[in-house]
Amino acid sequence: MATTPTPQTVTTIACPTCEFEVTQQPGTRRTICPKCGNFYNAQAAHDVRFNSNRNRRPEARLDTHAEKLPKIKNEKEKEKSGGLSKIANFFHSLGSNKNKKPDNNNKDSQFKPNSASLENNTTTSLPPIKSESNGRLTVDTPSSGRTSRASSRHGHSPSVPERISVQRQPLTIDQLRVEVSEAHASGEWQKVQDFYSTTFESFTEVNLSFKGNLSKDDKMIDNPGIQKELVFLAYDLLEQLPNDIKKGVLKAIINSLLKDKRLSDTTRKWPHTKDDLRAYLILVLNPQFNNFATYVIFAHLLRQMAALSDHDHHYLVHWFKTLPPDRFKALLDKLHGFVSYRLFPSKPQDLPPMSKCSWWIPSATKVMALLNAANNLKSLPSVNHADFYNTTLNNLDMMAEYYAWQNPSTHSGFTFCQYPFILSIAAKRSILQRDSEQQMIIMARRSLVAKVQRRQMPDIGMLFLNLNVRRTHLVVDSLNEVLKFTFVGV
Repeated sequence: MATTPTPQTVTTIACPTCEFEVTQQPGTRRTICPKCGNFYNAQAAHDVRFNSNRNRRPEARLDTHAEKLPKIKNEKEKEKSGGLSKIANFFHSLGSNKNKKPDNNNKDSQFKPNSASLENNTTTSLPPIKSESNGRLTVDTPSSGRTSRASSRHGHSPSVPERISVQRQPLTIDQLRVEVSEAHASGEWQKVQDFYSTTFESFTEVNLSFKGNLSKDDKMIDNPGIQKELVFLAYDLLEQLPNDIKKGVLKAIINSLLKDKRLSDTTRKWPHTKDDLRAYLILVLNPQFNNFATYVIFAHLLRQMAALSDHDHHYLVHWFKTLPPDRFKALLDKLHGFVSYRLFPSKPQDLPPMSKCSWWIPSATKVMALLNAANNLKSLPSVNHADFYNTTLNNLDMMAEYYAWQNPSTHSGFTFCQYPFILSIAAKRSILQRDSEQQMIIMARRSLVAKVQRRQMPDIGMLFLNLNVRRTHLVVDSLNEVLKFTFVGV
């Protein structure tokens, strides 16, 4: 008798960050929260870089990783083929000579084969260990250039926090300007492309290229410890470079943002170092994010910055305060353009649907709040307070935003009223006017209900503004906002 398979049921899962609940289809392992953008399954966030292996058949993955061991031969087969015995003798010689002291007279010491290997006329030796290698078989030479490039591509170590390698000397302002000018003259962009693609491929390389002092971890709150002039020059020159180099920079930024810093224990995270905060500060100044085609990358950068701790935000606020006024204003305009285009896109098909990226605008507004705090800390503000107004918000239903802000229990989530610095004077005036009208209606309704409950005749005149106007002084005593007149005398 055939049995019918039981259908898989749809489960409901809650976000561990914002506790927003969604339904998860059967077989789905990774779901992104539409509110905050985090993963519902913490382990699935770690597996996001291994989508290609996950999409393969299970038996294919097992065949790839599982290696078959060689068949053990008997004594007669060992005598017929001496290949396995040679390998065994080689590793036996390594184990026997492991505890012996090296010969100081011979720098290129070799492992001596045992008697079994001598009988087979086989001598096996390892590469010489150089004195400057510190016990390693390979030595990073200065000619190798960016020695930390390979290690940074693999992300942070799961057991040791990331450290900056100081073996590579970063370019100076003059050297970068000369390389770009020579590339413009010769048409050879390989060196410039290598510089930009390597500089932005990880937070380590960003600090290695733009940090002022590589030998120490500067933790001064009033100084980010970066070479601002070099950062500004690199971005100014980037706008004049070929599109291939610009695309390479964006790909490198994607790689740096996707590097997972989680431990094997998914309930913990490595605390962000000051080098990470410097990298965020440098990346958010990228002028490429003015183009709406890069908003997906920009959104993930803003989300990571908004999700930092209050202690890290405190550092970023003071570091934003040190930006020149023109760079500060450019960053503010970049955030305004991001919010406005997400609300009213000219080409909606170029952006993800609003239901899947509702965390874009909250993340940008939170970063804008850091700029507003930095601007208020300065005795001479970098920009006027009116520059924080976003006039695009006047086209929204501001009363709906106001009611959602007044009732957080029924309308949980983000509202623009939580950040009043972004609302223009017109938006605030409309909110206050409508709110005062609602308050007057509520008070009048309560008074009428109280009169009825006490069995008294309600005073209809209380719904109007009563003024006593003299007939001989009608123009003087009248007002434009008068709703009802009560004349005195005949």
